[in-house]
Amino acid sequence: MPLQQLFLIRHGQSEANVNTLQAFKNNPDYNIPLTQLGHNQAKKVGDFLFKTHSKLAFNRGTTAVWNSSFKRARQTKDGLLQGFKESSIDKYGHEVPLNEHMFESNLIVEQQFGLFPYYSKEDIQKHFPKEKNTIRQHVETAEGKFWANFPCGESMAQVEVRVALFMRDLKEDALNLGYDTAMVVAHGTTLRVLAAYLLRQSFETLNDKKDNPENCSIRHLIFNRTWQDKGYIYTPS
Repeated sequence: MPLQQLFLIRHGQSEANVNTLQAFKNNPDYNIPLTQLGHNQAKKVGDFLFKTHSKLAFNRGTTAVWNSSFKRARQTKDGLLQGFKESSIDKYGHEVPLNEHMFESNLIVEQQFGLFPYYSKEDIQKHFPKEKNTIRQHVETAEGKFWANFPCGESMAQVEVRVALFMRDLKEDALNLGYDTAMVVAHGTTLRVLAAYLLRQSFETLNDKKDNPENCSIRHLIFNRTWQDKGYIYTPS
């Protein structure tokens, strides 16, 4: 069936959200885990979905759950499902069964910031002055953060190519497997780019980092001839 709605869920609080330099000192980006708070946030998302969207969310295969292949997204998906299961247990100890449509994609990993997360601001300016100045020109002069390409990394424009490919596959998958709803557990920048792509917004709308979703927030998009934004239906307390 045609894809009708998306729940865009950012991963829970990760170690990089607490201390970026320390997190990248211990792990490469793809292997950065959630904090304990992040695990708790993920379970609360599952609890929220059961209480407000239980039939919609996991009803006989009409919903798929997709997650980024980064560790923090995998852990958030696992916590979300655990929270849903715990909330679904009735007085007889029975669980609401979850559907089989659980998938992972490399196309929706976080934007690759290359070398920069491994260095302090002072070291970046010292070791990569030309690259830093080029990015500053995009961001401050031309308001083109979308186009800024990080050394050994990528730009938001390149992320958009990835999410466009993901949406092509997602729509085809929904038709083949018969689900009309997908939950996408991914990352702040990736989800913002994905939403802007579907809503046909200009690249300038992605310049302001203040619009980055909170950890474990849920943004709801529905399709009615075009994609429409219903806003954030959940943010952690």
